[in-house]
Amino acid sequence: MHLNDRDKRDSIIYDPKIKGFDSSFFATLSGTPTVSSGNLRFNNASVSSYLQFEFIEMLNFMVTVPAVPTSGDARRFGLFAPATANIGALYFDITDTTFSAKCIDSSGNIQTQTITWVGAWTANPIVYGIAWEQNRVQFWVNGAIVATFSVTSGSPGAAIPFTSLPLYIKNTNADNMDVAYIDIRHAAGIN
Repeated sequence: MHLNDRDKRDSIIYDPKIKGFDSSFFATLSGTPTVSSGNLRFNNASVSSYLQFEFIEMLNFMVTVPAVPTSGDARRFGLFAPATANIGALYFDITDTTFSAKCIDSSGNIQTQTITWVGAWTANPIVYGIAWEQNRVQFWVNGAIVATFSVTSGSPGAAIPFTSLPLYIKNTNADNMDVAYIDIRHAAGIN
């Protein structure tokens, strides 16, 4: 795949108020995602996009996480191939009480940075962002950088995925995690 220069990159906004739950955009992996009050709703459900993206200036998810991370929680949203993380992934992860940013390179090497949960994020629509370029990945919450991963010195591509990845959203909890929109700004590759 040819990667486009910044001025030739494409952008996409997935707006559930317009598209609802579009089964031509998302594959349902588990449960039954629904639409409620114009939001995608995940209650013990997961999806992956058919489209795959490579290097994105900014990927924003507006997500309402309904509760403070607690024992038994399992939520994930970002870029992840459901078949295996060993080809790369970039995502926000809530597992039990831990909220973290995960970066898995194209060889399956995982890096994790724990993020301190802020009470104001609970049950409120918050923008979670991932900026993915060839030498660096940054994770943002509400406009602030919360984690940064970069290429390992002397090893081009090491520590950063370089393969196309689909969008992925998972909430295995029996509560409502809502997604108001997904904004993909200036992807170098979309297939």
